[in-house]
Amino acid sequence: MIIKDYCSRCKGRDELMPKPYCYSNSSKGTVGYRYCRPCHTSRLRSYRETDTGSERTYEAIKRQYARSPQKARARAILNYHVNKGNISKPNACSDCNRIKRLDGHHEDYSLPLDVIWLCRQCHAKLHHTEGRSSSI
Repeated sequence: MIIKDYCSRCKGRDELMPKPYCYSNSSKGTVGYRYCRPCHTSRLRSYRETDTGSERTYEAIKRQYARSPQKARARAILNYHVNKGNISKPNACSDCNRIKRLDGHHEDYSLPLDVIWLCRQCHAKLHHTEGRSSSI
């Protein structure tokens, strides 16, 4: 398979390109496409806006909720209270103190409002050290 060393969309070279997103457009895998993170994110966002993409996204969410309804309920309750302003998110990660977009980590799903606010990297690191899968 021929794989490019630059982004197939913007033609830019990124420091993250050694581990890019590689795709093949043929069943034989003869042509490989690489995308930098911004282009990959943009492609996925555009796909989710199509009828097929939104349908598949909805089905994936339904499967996730069916697998762990208690987790889904805890997330929904937390999101409701954050959106209503009853709970305020801090600006900085409680682990590394970086100012980033934060995720709420539930130690116990039966206490949906008891969360630790972590950045994405610290949240993934926490799940990795707990011996869980990386699905957050």
